[in-house]
Amino acid sequence: MGPKQRRSQSNRDRFLKRVGSVPWVFGRGMRERMLLSLHANGPLQTVQLTRALGCDEKKVRRALRHFCLIGVVAKCGRLGHRRYWTLDRRFAAHHELRSLLVELARLVPPTRFRGPTRRLGSVGRTPRRLDRAVEGLFGSVTRTRVLLAAAALTDPSLREVCRLACVRYESVVYAVNRFERDGLLRTVARGRDRRVSFADDQPLARSLRPLVVRIAMRLNSAQ
Repeated sequence: MGPKQRRSQSNRDRFLKRVGSVPWVFGRGMRERMLLSLHANGPLQTVQLTRALGCDEKKVRRALRHFCLIGVVAKCGRLGHRRYWTLDRRFAAHHELRSLLVELARLVPPTRFRGPTRRLGSVGRTPRRLDRAVEGLFGSVTRTRVLLAAAALTDPSLREVCRLACVRYESVVYAVNRFERDGLLRTVARGRDRRVSFADDQPLARSLRPLVVRIAMRLNSAQ
């Protein structure tokens, strides 16, 4: 191994060191905590979410619009000028998403609010069809396509993931490194390439795989 390769390996090992932060399943850390709050408390106001997340209200509204576009979150009622938000039961992979959030809550305990907020509105139960907007669920189109490719193929190489996802090689490497850092994917060196698979020895990764597979099946049936 030459000096350049040793330096590259050292940088990668340093990048893969686990830190005490929220795993980036949905891409930003704040988005994970938002879904956890809605899962643990039921319908919440924007101001309650802002307080729970400890961030700017504009960021909270932007994330809510993002999840609404995908179909994960929905408006469920209004009390005066207060609008409430909840997890949308019409999302095609709602059951798998809740199972993932249960596992994620063991790593990141959500903020809980007092009060019977669960009675302040509801959404329908008729499943909604998934469209290409769901490719932004895991933080970006690249991250989502990497997970879909890892679920569709058996131990694919990075270049196979790149071809299937139609994404640049550098972007695939960055996304895989981040998922590996959070304990969701695992890679094994094979020659000059790496093989990618879900880290099935990690409970969070085991809960993530059914959600990804369900989304992939729904997207294929919608085509």
